[in-house]
Amino acid sequence: MLKFFTLPPMNIYWPYILINANRPENGIRYLRHLPDFVWYYNVKDYVKEVLIDAGVEVFRHGITEYPEGWKRRIEKIVDLYYELKSFPIGTIHVVCPDYPSDYETLPEYPNIEKTVRNVLYCIDNYPEVPWVIPVQGKREKPDSILSCIRYYEEFGITKKYDYFAIANLCVSRSNVTIVNTIRIARERLRNKKLHAFGLKMQGLAKVWKLINSADTMAWSRPCKIVDEVLLKPIGFKRRSAKKKHEKAYFYGWILTLTKKYGVKLENVDPDRIEELFYLEVLDVLQDENPIENVKHFMMKKYYKLMRKVLGDSHGEGVFSKRS
Repeated sequence: MLKFFTLPPMNIYWPYILINANRPENGIRYLRHLPDFVWYYNVKDYVKEVLIDAGVEVFRHGITEYPEGWKRRIEKIVDLYYELKSFPIGTIHVVCPDYPSDYETLPEYPNIEKTVRNVLYCIDNYPEVPWVIPVQGKREKPDSILSCIRYYEEFGITKKYDYFAIANLCVSRSNVTIVNTIRIARERLRNKKLHAFGLKMQGLAKVWKLINSADTMAWSRPCKIVDEVLLKPIGFKRRSAKKKHEKAYFYGWILTLTKKYGVKLENVDPDRIEELFYLEVLDVLQDENPIENVKHFMMKKYYKLMRKVLGDSHGEGVFSKRS
């Protein structure tokens, strides 16, 4: 069974909650707005664990340091940990801020060494915090994580800590890279709990038996089942901004992971997820205007055909100006 951390839409109950250090207010709002009956029956029984993520997506634009500085980022995460402790929730895990090299915009820089520096600072200055130790590496180089693990062995961190997170696969599209990296980690950290950050769905399906937990927010991008059930039949607008449709996106993503790929999630019933998905589909159908949606969908197909016949200078842009 895999523990799967994410932040679902409001009023969807999930046992493993992901809170991003860049936008912690979203996760805190979720915890505060759980329906009253969940609080009445003790929310700790439902929100079993919370993972505070360091928020490395700030590095997507090519920077090589946290905007507020690495020490201040650690302080903010520690403050967030103590704030969350005031909520009646289960175990809290805190990821030490690390440095990725898997974004294409990042140059070659000592991301592994800087990650190890942060880990040493975290455990020396805040030993009471339940740290998850990030294992960094280089882009699309599975063996590179061994360098990071050797540092942790040298400093005694592998003896002292039990929870390690593989952190160089967040944007990898290669199943081979994902599988090889996780296998190396599992072999070297044989008796440790392993977490994997941000794996794509197909990659997660291949390695979930080798790890203990994973996280992603990829459900916010509608997956294939949403297209098949809503987009193709009625022209459902895939990028609808309506918050109501987020539930269909969420349940559809989890349904695909559990039913199509057979990933077994802890404390999650895939049959119940399937039932909830189709209930949300019914809500969407009632909310949408099928005639307008089909019209929109058919026009998109028409524009696509015109661009194929007449070239990229024709199609939607030209036709929309004439209308």
